[in-house]
Amino acid sequence: MKVGFKISKKKVLILLVLFSVLLITILPIMIHFFEISGDVIPIIQSQLSFSGQFLKDQ
Repeated sequence: MKVGFKISKKKVLILLVLFSVLLITILPIMIHFFEISGDVIPIIQSQLSFSGQFLKDQ
């Protein structure tokens, strides 16, 4: 039994454009709220790293 699906190139292009628009729209909003939070760590580093000691200190 074969399980799977095919997605057309048109749908992939639509999804790519939609994702790009959402990223361009949402990222500045996230950066704004991150800046007003007063956190001293860069946003990318804070999202991609984990420190148990840092969390305990918070």
